[in-house]
Amino acid sequence: MERCNFTCLIGGFLIGVIVTASVCYFTRNSRDGESESLVGNTDPKKANELRGFFTSKFPQEIAGINISKQQLDAINSTITTTLQGKLDTVTGFRLYNGLSNGTATAKLVSIVYPIGIDLRFKSPNTIFYAEGFNDRFKLPCPDFCN
Repeated sequence: MERCNFTCLIGGFLIGVIVTASVCYFTRNSRDGESESLVGNTDPKKANELRGFFTSKFPQEIAGINISKQQLDAINSTITTTLQGKLDTVTGFRLYNGLSNGTATAKLVSIVYPIGIDLRFKSPNTIFYAEGFNDRFKLPCPDFCN
């Protein structure tokens, strides 16, 4: 009887280790709970269908955003200079609106901050901003994108 208890104890322990290892292996995520990003491609018909799924389920939500070439250049400069190409510490980028100066004729600027894996913006030594883009790039879609 004592031998069965010991064998059952060891067997139960091993089964627990195997089950735990299996669950950890099959549910692992890349960054603190954020699943790995997947980039796919599709045709315009399927893309419109995907947009339709979102807008029908969330009709009051912002359905898209504009990013100007200047803003993209500022993001790319943040990646290459500030982050030195190391994207494993960020999950994305936050664009803040700003003005070139305090006057009535100030131009719109877009300030880029990297967002850390903890979803807080990082405060780097060098911060890039974009200027010289059309004001429509600060408005959400719809209605301003169509």
